[in-house]
Amino acid sequence: MTRSKKTIYILAAVCAVNLAFIWGHSLFSIAESSSESSRILRFILSLFRVDASPELFSRLHHILRKCAHFTEFACLGALSASITYYFNGRDVSRAWTAVSLPMLFCLLAASTDETIQIYTGRGNSVSDILLDFSGSLIAIAVFFIVVLIRRNKEHTNSESPADDE
Repeated sequence: MTRSKKTIYILAAVCAVNLAFIWGHSLFSIAESSSESSRILRFILSLFRVDASPELFSRLHHILRKCAHFTEFACLGALSASITYYFNGRDVSRAWTAVSLPMLFCLLAASTDETIQIYTGRGNSVSDILLDFSGSLIAIAVFFIVVLIRRNKEHTNSESPADDE
């Protein structure tokens, strides 16, 4: 098996685990989900020795949950972009394919995530789909910007004449 195939398989496995994590947490009830994020927030606040009022705690809790969604989908976006990149043989000349497939995958994953939440009594939200998809889009964009910068740097370094002084 080639190194590139191994990389694709590893990335696909990590992507599947990421997706299972996202969808698994969507299966939590409102109470379970809120309890989990409250525990995490209490831990973070204790690290900084912050004693938050109930109102502040509620605001921070909301922010934490939205940041978690954004981050989970940013990871999914970066992973799916890297899979597409390696699957295309690290060829960025087919940029539309390299970008559109991860975008479509992440949009479907976000929509599925919100659909799962309907069945757990948490409801769904178009704004959550947009937030999740935004995390994916930013990660996909950052991934390919880094790839293009590295390619340009490698191309520039290979063309620069050697100093013969």
